[in-house]
Amino acid sequence: MKRRLIVLGLIIVILIALVIAFLINKSDGDVPSDITMIIESDTLTNTSATVEITDESGMDNTYNEWFRIDEYINGQWQELEVIADTEITWRNIGYKISDKNTLHLDVFWEEIYGELDKGKYRVVKEINDEYIMAEFSI
Repeated sequence: MKRRLIVLGLIIVILIALVIAFLINKSDGDVPSDITMIIESDTLTNTSATVEITDESGMDNTYNEWFRIDEYINGQWQELEVIADTEITWRNIGYKISDKNTLHLDVFWEEIYGELDKGKYRVVKEINDEYIMAEFSI
């Protein structure tokens, strides 16, 4: 009986560890392998950039204007603090992928986050409850 309780306890501990590991990984967002995003390097400034999204999922995805900027600090990604005085309103516009499976979107962050200092950053966008990211440095 004691042995069964020990085995049951170990199974519970392992399941809890797996759930915690899943939640930790989920917090940074799942990244779909068939949808990628890059910064068009010739468009990058400390206030904006143009991203190129390549969607080879075969799904009829629609992309919106929402984004966030994260900064890489002390080995971890941290969402930048919003400096805007008012609540941010995103236009309710949907963008479709072209016949070449790409979409180019301008991302203007100056009013939301201000001018970015030198550092390592990423633009994060959400599609179908998953996140795509494009890293860049200023």
